[in-house]
Amino acid sequence: KKKKKKKKKQAMAWYTVTESDVSEVPFWKRRVLMAASTAVCFLTTGIIFGYSALYPVLVEEGAYAGLCPTSTTSFPCDAQTLRLTLMYTVGAFAISAAGPAVGLVLDRAGPRLCSSVGGVMLAAGVALFAAAAEVEDIFYMLGFLLLSLGGLFQFMAVMSFGELAGTHSSAFLGVLCGAFDGSSLILFGIAQLATHTSLSLSEVMWGYLAVPLVCLLIGIGFPDSAFFIPALSDSSPGGKGELDRVYRYTIGSQRYSSSGASDDDESTTLIEHPPDIFNASFRSQLTSLPYWMVTIVMGYLMLHINFYIASVEPQLKYIDNDSDRVSTFVSVFNLILPGAGVAMTPVVGWVLVRFGFTTSFVIICVSDLVWSVACLVPNIWVQLITFTFFSMSRPFVFAAMSAMIAELFGFVNYGKLYGILRFFGAVCTLLQYPLTYLAVDVFNGDFMWTNVILLACSLLSFLFPLYLWRTLFYGNCIRPSSDPLEQN
Repeated sequence: KKKKKKKKKQAMAWYTVTESDVSEVPFWKRRVLMAASTAVCFLTTGIIFGYSALYPVLVEEGAYAGLCPTSTTSFPCDAQTLRLTLMYTVGAFAISAAGPAVGLVLDRAGPRLCSSVGGVMLAAGVALFAAAAEVEDIFYMLGFLLLSLGGLFQFMAVMSFGELAGTHSSAFLGVLCGAFDGSSLILFGIAQLATHTSLSLSEVMWGYLAVPLVCLLIGIGFPDSAFFIPALSDSSPGGKGELDRVYRYTIGSQRYSSSGASDDDESTTLIEHPPDIFNASFRSQLTSLPYWMVTIVMGYLMLHINFYIASVEPQLKYIDNDSDRVSTFVSVFNLILPGAGVAMTPVVGWVLVRFGFTTSFVIICVSDLVWSVACLVPNIWVQLITFTFFSMSRPFVFAAMSAMIAELFGFVNYGKLYGILRFFGAVCTLLQYPLTYLAVDVFNGDFMWTNVILLACSLLSFLFPLYLWRTLFYGNCIRPSSDPLEQN
């Protein structure tokens, strides 16, 4: 009786979230929730990443044109470009830096409140953005920031529904990630309406306001509790994490020996047991070398990705004076980016499972290097190579990083570890503003030297897959498909 009273009292607290058994959720309700969460994810979560499509429309509408000297005849001026870049930088920073805080809201209050807060923020952001042209330019900045934060709240809320798909939860989470990438098409569509119809950007944004309001109503219908996710056990295959599994494979395949070999035996190499970081204490995980290697690489990749999205149009304009051609190429980029994100979702999952992290990060680093070099070629047609490899590598980066944190460190401290990783990436993203200042003000719009700096970082990033191959995974470049010790 005491236990029942205690549980009842605990359930009454609005901030307490109890785990719900997925088997108790009716089949039809699972499918409705999955469909609704996918729609919300596509319509609201990552729309700020369609910024490059909106950039020429903002310039045409005169956003921050008041910062230009009165004698300016050609827009955008340098001050205007820098302020619009700052707007995107703030939004890109917020959508990563707020991850730990939003995760805490989700854990304490559940998907319903998390999604509802996101809906309110999105509606407010759209309203501010729509009113900016008639009221004050600062509303562009505030509106974009709220679009970023609202999208993050919605994304975190729907990601908690992964267990609704049962044994296909990974596939469903992949669909949600693809919907997140595809959501950048929203700003592309808004930009097309504002460009090719008689509607202004403000009028299109007022029309789009209906979308976050509908999503707010959908979010109110979300459950207020988290779904049960079973924890890994030590007795299950791979229950001690990917490092332990690869270690057991390496010992079982007799390529190395952990004990019983003498120092004089040159044919046998002694190896140590991997660091005990899987589901370990938060402090030991946070201070481990593998975690900070992942975090530093993630910081560089997030900076490079967000810098290119924010500067793609100014870079194209510098290498080609034909404004119509540049506009066409920007439209192509804005179509390839979300399309590749959706198309690459099953490929990324298959490569991670079949070939492992070392191969995945080799692919990421090679792709990053290819489009870094292509950026330096002053030919607009070569930039199609940049678009292709950039759009292919972007979904790989985020999927590989999140999967690596889970496989190496487990789920006990997953939220805190991934949140800190994203926060570090957000801090690195802030460097895109001084990089843009360097290109626009110091080198008169020439992005070559900023791209050379990032190219040098791209070459250094190859140290990470080398570290994974030679040190962390004991010379296994391809993920072992079985455990010889378990077979024996």
